[in-house]
Amino acid sequence: MGGAITDEDPATEGAGNENLVGGDIRVTATSGDIGASGDGAIDTAATNLDAQATSGSIYIDESDGVAVGRIDAGTNAIVLTTGGTITDKDIAAEGAGNENLVGGDIRVTATSGNIGASGDGAIDTAATNLDAQATGGSYRHQGGRHRRADHQRRYFHR
Repeated sequence: MGGAITDEDPATEGAGNENLVGGDIRVTATSGDIGASGDGAIDTAATNLDAQATSGSIYIDESDGVAVGRIDAGTNAIVLTTGGTITDKDIAAEGAGNENLVGGDIRVTATSGNIGASGDGAIDTAATNLDAQATGGSYRHQGGRHRRADHQRRYFHR
């Protein structure tokens, strides 16, 4: 897709009202944002998710857990909220250039479950600011360091 991608009916939210449903979902906006903050986020029900906004931010609400390949907003914001665990789609691809989340301000919330797992299952990030919150515990990997934010705590990287 080209241009911005918007939620046609942001007032209708929740399970059964997703904008995109499928096994492998890849969303690309060549100009503008993917979704908008708050109820304007793109609602998904995906097994695997990749997204790229060449010159905008990315706002996605996933109804349950999802395996993240690469969500890239350049230096713009990413807001990813899931109803389940967030996993690394390709644990064999690690390190610089293989990050799962690339953006300026990144906020990731798993309302039920974890964000990544220890070791190679960590979610790799390239972020200016990172805010990760998970009910089950949050793992992330960046710059060769591995950190964990425990149950109902938030990790901020500034």
